[in-house]
Amino acid sequence: MIEPRIVAEGIAATLANAEAVVLVGSVASGTHHDRSDIDLIVIGDRDDSTLLVEGGWLVSLSWRSPGEIRATFADPGTAILAVPAWRGAVILADSDGLAASLRADAAAWSWDRCAGVDNWAANELTSYAEEVVRLRGAIARGDATITAVMTALLALHLAKIVGVFRRLLLSSENDLWRAVGEQEGPPWAAAQRAALGLDGQDWEARAVGALRLFALAAAAIEAALLDGQRAVVDQALDAA
Repeated sequence: MIEPRIVAEGIAATLANAEAVVLVGSVASGTHHDRSDIDLIVIGDRDDSTLLVEGGWLVSLSWRSPGEIRATFADPGTAILAVPAWRGAVILADSDGLAASLRADAAAWSWDRCAGVDNWAANELTSYAEEVVRLRGAIARGDATITAVMTALLALHLAKIVGVFRRLLLSSENDLWRAVGEQEGPPWAAAQRAALGLDGQDWEARAVGALRLFALAAAAIEAALLDGQRAVVDQALDAA
C-alpha cells in the first residue's frame, strides 16, 4: 500500500477549489495502522462530506468554512474532539493562512472559552431520561430487541456527556470510553463493560449496566441540573 501521508498529499494537490487542506486523526499523529482511514478537512465554499478509496485507503473529505470550524470550538459537544484534532493538524495546503490561523486558535483554546459547558451536559443527560424509561419498560416486557437498542444508545452517548462535563479533550473518539472510564473510576468502568457486553453479558445484564451508567452520570452532573431537569432525571432513576 502507498503511505497514507503520500495519498493525503496527492489528494490535497487535486482540490483546486480548496482554500486549505489539513490532515487530522491517526495519520496526522502517526498512530495509524493498516485499517485506519485518512481524515482530511477541506476549507472552502462547500458544506458536505465525501468518502472515497484512494491508494488502498478509505479517505474522508469534510468540506467546511472557517466559521463552521470555529463553531466546533465553541460548542461543548464538538470541542472535546475538534480542538485536539486541530492542535495536531498537519497543513497540506494553505494559500491564505486560514488553516494556520485555525490551528493557532485551537492551540490557544481552553474550556473557559467555551460557554455553557455545564448547561450542555445537563441538557444532554436530561434528553436521555426517555431512553431510560423506555429501556426499563422493554426489560419488563422481555423485549430483547428494544432493550438492546436502548442499552446501546446509553452506553454509546453517556460517556461523551460526562467527558464534556469533566472538560476532557480527546485526540480520537476511539479514546472516549476508555478515557471516561479512567476518569470516573471502577464503578463507571465496570458498568460500561457490562453495558457493552465485553465480558459476555446477556441482554438483561447489559441493560442493567446501562441503567447503572445513567445513575452514575446523573450523580456526576447533579449539581448542574436545574430544578425541572432534576425532576425528569429523578423520574427516570425511579423508573430504573
